[in-house]
Amino acid sequence: MEDLIGNAQQGDVAAMEAILHRYRPLLLTFARKKYVDNSFEDTYQEAVIAAIKAISDYDPKYGVYFGTFLKNRIWQHLYSILRKQQKHHLSFIPIDPQRIEYEHPQQPFLPDLDTPILLEQLNQLLSERERTTLYLSIQGFSPQEIASLLQVSINTVKTYRKRIQKKGKSLSSI
Repeated sequence: MEDLIGNAQQGDVAAMEAILHRYRPLLLTFARKKYVDNSFEDTYQEAVIAAIKAISDYDPKYGVYFGTFLKNRIWQHLYSILRKQQKHHLSFIPIDPQRIEYEHPQQPFLPDLDTPILLEQLNQLLSERERTTLYLSIQGFSPQEIASLLQVSINTVKTYRKRIQKKGKSLSSI
């Protein structure tokens, strides 16, 4: 196998195809999970790209079997794409003050901001992450749930919330 990998690293297309064919069941296993855009084809294509990169990066001096190295590289690549998708999805949540629905009865997060005009002004002052945190808070998510969704620490969410409250108080005093 090391000879085949060496040949592929040297640019032998047949060797590269042989390795990809040998590890096709692994690639299909990842593709069935539909990590990328919930699509089998996109996930398979990204798995193949990660496999090609892994073949070119592999060095037997790492002290790990190629199959293990390949599996880890594919997983890291797909996980990276998945995180980017989630971050992109959550970072562009628009806040339309007219359409906010209070799904979970709780003490209001920003009790002084009852009017849509103030919410609109606040929306313009907030960063994307602060807007997302505000939106999720209004929807009734706990700080722990928000931290999990945004893939940040609970302290980061608390910081976002403090900034939101500070900006909200500055608006309500005007």
